[in-house]
Amino acid sequence: ILTRIISFASGMPIEIFLDVSMEVCPQFLSRGYENAHEWIFALTYFQKALETREEDSIALYKIEICEKELNDPRYPQKRYDHLISSGDKFYLEKKYTEAKKQYEESLKFKPKEDYPIKRIEEIDEIQKVIHFQYELAIKQADSLYEIDSFFQAKVVYEKSLLIKPGEAYPTSKIENCNDNTRHITYEKEYRSFMKVADQCFQAEDYGTAIG
Repeated sequence: ILTRIISFASGMPIEIFLDVSMEVCPQFLSRGYENAHEWIFALTYFQKALETREEDSIALYKIEICEKELNDPRYPQKRYDHLISSGDKFYLEKKYTEAKKQYEESLKFKPKEDYPIKRIEEIDEIQKVIHFQYELAIKQADSLYEIDSFFQAKVVYEKSLLIKPGEAYPTSKIENCNDNTRHITYEKEYRSFMKVADQCFQAEDYGTAIG
């Protein structure tokens, strides 16, 4: 039963799950996953730790606790409550992608619960609005960029990052705007110097003309 629970929660066969997640084991005893109801992952960590320290009393004790928790009929409710609490926290912080993942995971334990289903629907609507606002800002910024209004374009690209932080496209375009505005500044300075130099040259003020 326990191996089926682990395989189900990880979304992959248990053999692959263990191979992938147990790459590094010296730190497992101090990770403390049992404190956050992460019993499935804690169990596999402590089991792997035993491969390097077969008689480790702490690991054996922790495994016993994990197995007890996972075999407890109240475990699905505990896991559900933890995921909902985590999802609500992300939701209040406006971290909607992370919140949605927690609500979706909670439905694996209580598939018919209305609360996470409604939250997911709310998040989908919020993300539609965010995406629309982001795309509108990007379209406006691109239009400004195309007519070489780099200062204004940069402002709007920055605005788009407030809507969807961390997006790669506006970040790269801001760098392009900075490069172009530096080039424009240098070009203006060059033309200004050349204008003064030409005026001095025509006045036969050669010393000033050459700097």
